[in-house]
Amino acid sequence: MASMLQKRIAMRRKIQVQKLREGFLVKVNCEKGEDRLVRILEAFDEMGLNVQQARVSSNKRFEMEAIVVAQDQALDVKEVTEALLGALKRKLEMRHYTQEASKIL
Repeated sequence: MASMLQKRIAMRRKIQVQKLREGFLVKVNCEKGEDRLVRILEAFDEMGLNVQQARVSSNKRFEMEAIVVAQDQALDVKEVTEALLGALKRKLEMRHYTQEASKIL
C-alpha cells in the first residue's frame, strides 16, 4: 500500500505549472472524477487567477490545459501547484468520508 507521500508525489507528476511572461500555463492530467473541473476553477478563483484560455477533456482521464493570469503578481509556481494539489486532495478526502459514512449508515 502506497504511503501518503508516495500518493502525493504521484499526484504531483500529473500537475504541471509553468510561469509565463504574464500568468501561468497549467496542465492537469489525472483520473476522471466528478467535480474535478469545479474544484480547480474554485482554486483559481481563491488565488485570484483569471482563466484566459482553457482546453478540457474527460474521455478516459481528466485532462486540462489552461492559461491563467494572476491579479496578484506575487504568486509563484509552487503556490499555484500546492493550491491545485489541495483542491484535488479535498475531493479525495470528501469521497473517503462519504464512503465511510455510508458504511456506518
